[in-house]
Amino acid sequence: MEELVVSQSNPGPEALGGQLDQLEKELAGGLQFTNMLTSINQEKITEQSVLLNSLVEILISKGIIHVHELEQRKKGVAESLSKEERLPSVQLIDAPDKYSHNHDVKVDCAERLPICKGACCKLWFALSVQDLAEGVVKWNYSLPYGIAQDMDGYCRHFDKANCQCAIYENRPLVCRSYSCSEDKRIWLDFEKKILNPELRV
Repeated sequence: MEELVVSQSNPGPEALGGQLDQLEKELAGGLQFTNMLTSINQEKITEQSVLLNSLVEILISKGIIHVHELEQRKKGVAESLSKEERLPSVQLIDAPDKYSHNHDVKVDCAERLPICKGACCKLWFALSVQDLAEGVVKWNYSLPYGIAQDMDGYCRHFDKANCQCAIYENRPLVCRSYSCSEDKRIWLDFEKKILNPELRV
């Protein structure tokens, strides 16, 4: 009986890993709910702005307030608001089913990887509702719901040693439909395989 208590109070690596995974899922769910409420609040603020502008137009048309006084006041308020820190907006796309999406993207990645080092896996993009629901693709908690990136800018799922995607079967729709053939951020000359000199790989 005593051994059982010790075992429960000191979970092994597998049990601890499972607890951490569950905690991460709960945290992700909580942040998703919080950001959903934020989006709803932003919509309400927009509605209130429309109402306020409508009232101002009515007051001006009736001569109750004067345009030049309003403009002077707007400048003062604008200067005050410009000094305030703006909160990041929630990024989330409503994309079609990524598994049934028909795409014909053909790029000779195997030949280009030694040159570009998987530079496309450094590009930031927003995830889809489907990605979040699956719970496989990691997203950036500080900038929801963008793809999670390491300090060097690479996608958290990019295996740098082998230049491979660790979640290839579950990769987002953006990754499935993207082609670097016309992306000047990566290739200065796609056909000649000349990288953009500003690209850091």
